[in-house]
Amino acid sequence: MSLDLLIDYHNPARESFWHPFSVQSVLRECWWPLAEKLELAMLQRLECLWINEVWEAKQFVSELRIVQQHLQQSGPSDVPTRYVAYMLERIDTLLPFIEHAISE
Repeated sequence: MSLDLLIDYHNPARESFWHPFSVQSVLRECWWPLAEKLELAMLQRLECLWINEVWEAKQFVSELRIVQQHLQQSGPSDVPTRYVAYMLERIDTLLPFIEHAISE
């Protein structure tokens, strides 16, 4: 099972953007525990997160950046090493799309 990101634009002429976010096992083992530790409310609700407002999307980006910085620190002991690169790749891939959607 996997968790996906879906962006629906207000402009009906724009095609929705869909991209995989994370596999379920990494969500359970890494994203949720790290979100709880760092007190990131939106990331704690990843499985059922629904963003409707621009401020919510900005908060989500902010929380992803906090995780990104945390993972880039030398040796984050709270995330298994085998998942760090995977999580950073997910963040690096999806942030530009989310930020672009916010700017529109």
